[in-house]
Amino acid sequence: MATEALGFEEKIHGLIAYHGTLEELNPYNNPNHNELANPELFYGTAISVHDGIRAAQKSVLFDIACHAHVEYGKRGLGKRDLREDTADQLAERADVLAVMTAPLTTADREARGERIAGILSSIVSGQTVRFTEYDHFHRGFKSPQEVAIDVSRALFGVFANGHVSDRILTVQYDTPTTFAPTGDITVGERVVNIDVPALVKGNSLRVEPVAA
Repeated sequence: MATEALGFEEKIHGLIAYHGTLEELNPYNNPNHNELANPELFYGTAISVHDGIRAAQKSVLFDIACHAHVEYGKRGLGKRDLREDTADQLAERADVLAVMTAPLTTADREARGERIAGILSSIVSGQTVRFTEYDHFHRGFKSPQEVAIDVSRALFGVFANGHVSDRILTVQYDTPTTFAPTGDITVGERVVNIDVPALVKGNSLRVEPVAA
């Protein structure tokens, strides 16, 4: 008997619940974690169980982000001109992008979605936008990159290399096409690349409109 496929929200909430269950099993949440982990559940030491659970949780977070990437394509968000997004459509787009950051609470998801929507709104309103990326190697911010947006041309937010784990949103002009495998296909002209998780991870990426 065929079973009905899970929807996007069911998948995400299920994975978040799974992440929480793993956290409950972590012996480091027990004040006596220096003893062996619960022998009825594990044969390893507390540290080995802790490391294994952390690895499993990392995999769950990665899976959440990948589901969001696939959902972005399923909804055709990469083929819709950013300038044509209504307020509700922009919020929908930003919400899916927020899930790529693997938020574990509804509050985190909403806050991240609002930030992403604000950045996209600045881009499509024709403002000059300043991007300042954090340089982890030198522990400081790189020189800001200012981008003046031409809103007389179509704008698309796409994921350029096509790999499911890539969360670099490319905003480009003219066409949602990012590569030309055969024939004379016009490829979009890149405006800027945005590391979606970096938008909400500490100070990894600052994005703000430049005052006129």
